[in-house]
Amino acid sequence: MLDYSHITERIQMKNVLIFTALLCLITSAYAANDLLVLHCEGGATLVQLENNIGTNPFYGTVDYLDGSLALVPLATLQNYDCVFTWNNSQYLAGQGDELANYVDG
Repeated sequence: MLDYSHITERIQMKNVLIFTALLCLITSAYAANDLLVLHCEGGATLVQLENNIGTNPFYGTVDYLDGSLALVPLATLQNYDCVFTWNNSQYLAGQGDELANYVDG
């Protein structure tokens, strides 16, 4: 009986290498994305978010700004590829308009 296990192992290794290369390409394509987390609270929710998103390889940088302390202008928002926001407190007046302008592009 012929033993083809070495061929099967080489094919499996080649598949692993191809998968790893594709994963690196995908990760590097997304690594350039800069994320702004615009929040209105601190505490456990923000800490959990920092632990989960802050180490995500799909973001080049992750910055956190408290929208209850300062108005984040459109010019600042436009420096980011993505803005993740929620508010359990109130934004400063005008922040909603700045976010709407950011979404409108």
